Order: sequence, then C-alpha cells, then structure tokens
Amino acid sequence: MVATKLGIFEALAKGECTTHEAAALCGLDQHATEALLFALAGAGYVRCKAMRYTLAPVARKWLLKSSPQPLYDYMLFNFLNWTWDERFEGFLRTGKSPHIHQEMSNDEWRVYHYLVKSATCCLKATLRGVGMLSGGKGA
Repeated sequence: MVATKLGIFEALAKGECTTHEAAALCGLDQHATEALLFALAGAGYVRCKAMRYTLAPVARKWLLKSSPQPLYDYMLFNFLNWTWDERFEGFLRTGKSPHIHQEMSNDEWRVYHYLVKSATCCLKATLRGVGMLSGGKGA
C-alpha cells in the first residue's frame, strides 16, 4: 500500500531504476527505499537484476494508475479505511457516530470517489466474464 501511495510503482513504470534513482524520483530516503524494494521483490511485485529494479507483470497489470482495471485507488482507500476502523472503537464505547463522510477532506473524497468508480468497473468486468451482463446465461 505504501509503495502505491509514495509512487514507487509509478516511478518503476517509467523504466528500470536503481534504489538511489527510485528514492530520488519519489523523494524518499535511499536506505528505506532499498528495504521496501527488497520486500517488494520478495513478494513478486518488482524484479531485480544487477541492482536495477523493474515492475513485475502483476504490478504493471493492477497497481498503476493507468492499469485497465487498477487497484491503485483501492490501495489508497485502505489508508482511509484504517483510520475509519480505528474510530469505530470510540463509537462502540460511547454510541456517538464518527461522522466519517462529513469529516472527509477533498483529497479523501477524491480517493473515495475513484475507488467507487474503480470498483464498479471491476465488478462489471467480472459480471461480463461470467455472463451476468449483456444478456449472458446468468442474466
């Protein structure tokens, strides 16, 4: 999630990078970026050859803003969701609603809006694939 938020995948989409180059492109600490890229390589999201990192196909397919069915907005939404989940404890203790939608910033609304849009596109593609849209067998 943090690699999405801080632009690591978008930086690598432009071409292969060393740790130093990726850190510079994203405005991050080089040592911390090295640890992140190492973890991303271990998880299969990036590849490393001769100390140069590239996107793995799975990251290119799902984690870029420009991906056909991106999870980019979903990754950013998870940061919002965590803050909302943390507020539910207060609700359960006091009974007072956290008023999540009324307190969202413009940036948070943008992420929320794009998530709904992305989720709708993915759901439609899935339903088409199993024949539940456009008069298919399951319609």
